[in-house]
Amino acid sequence: MNISLPHALEEFVRKQVESGLYQSSGEVHRAALRLLMEKQGYDQERDGLRAAIDRGIEQADRGESKTCTPEDIIQLAKARRRGVAGQ
Repeated sequence: MNISLPHALEEFVRKQVESGLYQSSGEVHRAALRLLMEKQGYDQERDGLRAAIDRGIEQADRGESKTCTPEDIIQLAKARRRGVAGQ
């Protein structure tokens, strides 16, 4: 795959290789793509959390919520980690 970069980005990649942090421009490109993939995964996770919060607020507005203690929340989190929540 061939890519064309603006001069400023080419210069940035060259400096990264010259610094010794990377052995080649390909390594710089791969690192940049990994960061992009990580960020997109983070964005998707954040969006999922926001959607869950919105659902919870809607349920509370409809009176479908229940009171719980901090200990209840901790137990729920532990159960979810074990993979038994919702079963």
